[in-house]
Amino acid sequence: MQNDPYSTPLTNVQPTGHSGHAEVSQGLIQQLAATKGWVRFISVLTFVGAGLMLLLALGMALMGSFMASATKNPMFSGGMGILIAVICGALAFVYIFPALKLWKYATCIGSLMASGATIDLERALNEQRSF
Repeated sequence: MQNDPYSTPLTNVQPTGHSGHAEVSQGLIQQLAATKGWVRFISVLTFVGAGLMLLLALGMALMGSFMASATKNPMFSGGMGILIAVICGALAFVYIFPALKLWKYATCIGSLMASGATIDLERALNEQRSF
């Protein structure tokens, strides 16, 4: 063994997973598995919230257009209800992205539980990061 400071470092790490990837410890998998149900639950709640917000936007648009035609109030004839509907609709679509990311995160945790490979852990953590 020579002491050459310019040589490449040597390592003894060998992949031992099912598909040539290192395995993740069972403790880590159990910790993530314990959060999978909650992540999926929050994702479903976010989807439901986005759907209800879209229904609210539709209701506000209908009410705003009805009020604009039924009254001579300048506030409603200016389309205030329709403006609120557009804002609620835009916010509903903003909520869909985090819900999708949480759903994918829970799915990746399920893949990690099945395989135990670090590539599935990386995918799960990437979905969590992008959430």
